[in-house]
Amino acid sequence: MVEALRGDAEHLAARERQEHWRLLYVALTRAQEHLVIGGALGIRARGVPPAASWYQAVDQAMAGLGCEPVDDPLWGSARHYHGAVKPGA
Repeated sequence: MVEALRGDAEHLAARERQEHWRLLYVALTRAQEHLVIGGALGIRARGVPPAASWYQAVDQAMAGLGCEPVDDPLWGSARHYHGAVKPGA
C-alpha cells in the first residue's frame, strides 16, 4: 500500500474505532433499567469474544467491580450489577 493510501486507511480505521467505543458510551449512559450486551461469535473468534469488543470491555469492567459470573438459563452465564460500589470496596 502506498504511503498516502496507508495514512488514509489508518485514519479511517481510527475513526471507526472511536465510533465503536462512542456507541458503547451512549449505550451505557442511556440505559435506564437494564443493559444487555451480547453478540454472535463468528468463525474467526473460535469461541472467544474479540479483545476490542463491547462484550470483553464490559465483562472486564464488571469483573473489576466484583461482579462474579452466575449461571443463566438463557445466556449460559451472566454478570449482574445491582448498584453503585460502596466506598472503599
